[in-house]
Amino acid sequence: MRKLGTDVKIVDEAEDLGRDINNSLDGIKNKVIAKVGDSQEAEDVIEIVNSIQKNVRKQNALMYNKFKEVEDQYSDFEKSPFGDLIGSYEALIPQVRRLGVEVDPLEISRITEAGKAKDIDIFRRLQLQKSQGFETKYGNYGEYRIKGGDEYFENVVYYPKELPMGQKLSGGFNRHYNSGDKAIPNQIYHVRGSIRSGGNENQKVMMIDEIQSDYHQKLRKVNPTRDKVQNAFGSEIEFFSANRKLEKIVDEMKTISAKGIKATREDQARFNKLNSEFREMRSNSLNLSNITNREAQDGIPFLPLYGKENWGAHALKNQIKDAADRGVDWVAISPVEYLHHAKRTKYLGDIEFYGTRTGKAGFKGYGGRQGVVRKDANDNEVPIQGFTDPKKKATLPAAMDKIAREYGSEVKTIPVAKSDPNKPFKVVVQVDTKKEFGLNPDKSRTQHKAAFKTAQEAEYYSGRYGGDVEKIMEGDPRLYFDAYAIRVNKEMADKPFKAYNTGGLVVNIFA
Repeated sequence: MRKLGTDVKIVDEAEDLGRDINNSLDGIKNKVIAKVGDSQEAEDVIEIVNSIQKNVRKQNALMYNKFKEVEDQYSDFEKSPFGDLIGSYEALIPQVRRLGVEVDPLEISRITEAGKAKDIDIFRRLQLQKSQGFETKYGNYGEYRIKGGDEYFENVVYYPKELPMGQKLSGGFNRHYNSGDKAIPNQIYHVRGSIRSGGNENQKVMMIDEIQSDYHQKLRKVNPTRDKVQNAFGSEIEFFSANRKLEKIVDEMKTISAKGIKATREDQARFNKLNSEFREMRSNSLNLSNITNREAQDGIPFLPLYGKENWGAHALKNQIKDAADRGVDWVAISPVEYLHHAKRTKYLGDIEFYGTRTGKAGFKGYGGRQGVVRKDANDNEVPIQGFTDPKKKATLPAAMDKIAREYGSEVKTIPVAKSDPNKPFKVVVQVDTKKEFGLNPDKSRTQHKAAFKTAQEAEYYSGRYGGDVEKIMEGDPRLYFDAYAIRVNKEMADKPFKAYNTGGLVVNIFA
């Protein structure tokens, strides 16, 4: 699994540095006004202060947008983000002192020396982040994720070697993560999600927004019966097994030959028999190799985990293991009423796969008339007949239930924070959720683009990237939404998972 993400600590540290600069500038501005009043010299200094503060907020907003909201692709920083701003701050101080305003030397050194060191450290980490090439690719696909998390991630599960018998996957089977020198081969599926705060103190939640398999999505369209899929892994194993048998025959023939004149009639008879077996087996093996290689080239390459129930459960186990490694307390599924059916086409498959906030595959009285559709044989979207099933468990929640039983854990609906509870000033946008989901409008119809410690930071971000600013404190019901989740316990962290039940290539990925 390749883990893609950004170092969100960079954003928090940059915000702290920017806040230090602007707080110091606020103090300077107040002293200038108190000392000099409304003179032209004071106005000139205040204009410079306001300009620096605006550019600090601009830089912080840009970094938040790129690395935390992940609204756009990674942006290169050709120079340190605050170097010029600290230089402008440093150049301002003599001008302030000429007005007779005293500025604390310790405060100045905190910005110009400690601030410079922190700025250089942030820049180096930004460069390292870019050079590693593990940045996310699809954060700007907002209809496939719930924004506002503390950290956005994309995990890609793939087969890392070349496929046997010269098989190659065409681009249609791997539409994502397939460009550049960090292209990922033989992708089986990918997961998008975020790390968030839970409703209980100090608990963290890993939210799964989307699980998608390009390979199996394409396969369902081009060869739904799978009769053209050639499992070259099995053919390769069979071929190598024949080669090992040939090697054993050759070794025994060499042992008999080494006896020379001491070889008995029985040895000679055995040698002749082995020689005959060798010729026949080699001929069959070569024919097998030629046939299977031709079949492999003509057929569709094989990847394991066929069917949502297999790659979906595998992805869920992968994420639980990842959460255990991160020290995260819960793994939850983004409910369709907050994401899949609220932001894009209401596919029946989504509600049956991801489920609702209670883990079900439907709502009472919710179906074709409310816009739920499926795809027909010609890939057209058609309304479903009747209603979804509010009593049936969805695929991923059902897999959660099973894992919880096996590992002595629990599953339940839990509150999850829309954004960082410790940053009360939220940048909020509306989401078109419907009354048929039975949700409180104050809780359900908003998404948090960003969260900040100060109103000024939030207002600048809102003005630049959209959304309304609201102050929402920790504990306010508007801060949370509900999601079906499984608790990550110590047994999950310590013991391996059984990879899956069907689909070939049975490998214990957690051993």
